[in-house]
Amino acid sequence: MGCFSSSNTNVSPLTNHDSYSPIQSVPIIKKDTTIYLSYKGYRYETVIKAIDDSISFKGTILALHGWNLPHLDWCDKTSLCEKAKELGYVVVLPNMGKSTYSNCYYPETRKDWAIYPTRKWFNDTLLSHLHSQFNLFNEDQKNYVLGLSTGGKGAALIALDNPKIFNAAGVLSADFDQSYFKTYNYYIGFYGSFNSFKDRWEKHDNLIYSIKSYTVPTYLGHGLKDKVCPATQTVMFFDSLKIHQPNLNCILHIDSTAKHDYSYWDSEVDEMLDFFEEY
Repeated sequence: MGCFSSSNTNVSPLTNHDSYSPIQSVPIIKKDTTIYLSYKGYRYETVIKAIDDSISFKGTILALHGWNLPHLDWCDKTSLCEKAKELGYVVVLPNMGKSTYSNCYYPETRKDWAIYPTRKWFNDTLLSHLHSQFNLFNEDQKNYVLGLSTGGKGAALIALDNPKIFNAAGVLSADFDQSYFKTYNYYIGFYGSFNSFKDRWEKHDNLIYSIKSYTVPTYLGHGLKDKVCPATQTVMFFDSLKIHQPNLNCILHIDSTAKHDYSYWDSEVDEMLDFFEEY
């Protein structure tokens, strides 16, 4: 069976920007702002961290959290927001809850997990709203996406979907091919059993399957002592990119001492920002 469609995706804008013009090259936002957008009747928060008037706008960073982790952890537990702001980047932090960034849900998806936004909602509703209301993520601006753990996979998938919007990506401690985790209840809860729905596992939301379409320069990082998601996933993705996208600029950094934690993710902030500066 195919995807369930969700037609009740409603936008609840909190700000009216009558002066919006699609040709403006700077965002229409002067202070930190929180918006709420709806999915399946639930409201999901997105926080936008603005830059000071004294700092020139350089671009926008979309920062994605791990599965069921607080979306503000990038600001509260790492130096990302502070350092990005000093460089002139607006930082956007959406709350995706327990989303796996799948493009849709299925009849077999756990009902208590299917209330969280899909990647289709992310692309069609959130990015569209940020563009129309705040003039963010225009193709003529510098835009970047990064994420950790499940948010890392989400960052790569969103870059895959939007190569004209994002100049570069940063992906930490992520998995890229769920078919390697056939017995994980985490993925069974979304796709159903592997034996019954092999096509979903191997082709849907699978970055290795879509590798020939991946064109966004990417910084890839992983801790070798990660016991949540093996570093071999990131090495596999990097090696596949070198084969299928040999001209694409990607960096692989495997930290031999790092685990699946904020200490490691914070240690990669400078490297990701330096990588973004190249684009």
